[in-house]
Amino acid sequence: MLWGGLTSKGLIPATPLFIDEFLNQYEWRKDEKKTMNGGRYIDLFNNVAKSAVKQLFPNDDYIFQDDTSRIYRTPVVRKFVEENISERIEVSD
Repeated sequence: MLWGGLTSKGLIPATPLFIDEFLNQYEWRKDEKKTMNGGRYIDLFNNVAKSAVKQLFPNDDYIFQDDTSRIYRTPVVRKFVEENISERIEVSD
C-alpha cells in the first residue's frame, strides 16, 4: 500500500511512501499483524508529511483533505487535525 498527497506544487512526499516500509520502524510481536492505526498515522504526518508540506507551502497556504478511511476518523486523528491544520475540507463519513 502507498500513502501520499497531491498538491498544486508537487507530491507529498516527493517519492512514494510504502506503508509496509513505514511500519517497519515499530516493534511487532511475531504473531502481530502490521497495521496502520490513528497513532501511527499521526506519526506518519509528523515525520513525513509535515516537513514536505512546510517546504512546499512555507506560509501554510494550503487546504488539507483526506479520505474516509476509518483510521482518519478516529478521535485521536480528528483532534490532531483540528489542532494542527488550519484549513481543511471536511469529508462526510
